[in-house]
Amino acid sequence: MRALIDTNVVLDLALQRSPFTETAQQLFDDIEAGKLEGYITASSTTDIFYILRKVQQREKALAFLQGLIQTVTMLDVSANIVTEALYSDFTDFEDAVQYHTAITNGMDAIITRNPRDFTNSRIPVYSPEELCFT
Repeated sequence: MRALIDTNVVLDLALQRSPFTETAQQLFDDIEAGKLEGYITASSTTDIFYILRKVQQREKALAFLQGLIQTVTMLDVSANIVTEALYSDFTDFEDAVQYHTAITNGMDAIITRNPRDFTNSRIPVYSPEELCFT
């Protein structure tokens, strides 16, 4: 399965946000084990870095992102995707960008801690707990 990992799941892992850390870690372990193909949007990396840098040292934030991009594949966010997101019925622009990137790139699913943010999705939306394979 090819799945877009929402920014909130990555941040759960990076910031060790309880009680979500364990399932986020398991999800990324499953990606590393080849049980799932994980993807993130290129725009997520800037959000992740911005948030991590506020909480951690810059070097730690960069190190996390360097490890992340060795584990998942980054998907480009094009002008067309941004335009589709702007005119979509999503209330949250970032979620709209995530969704339209997933659709454009033929993802099989979106993994997010907030499935209700993607209620009109044409592809399955799962929480990390629903997709832990072990």
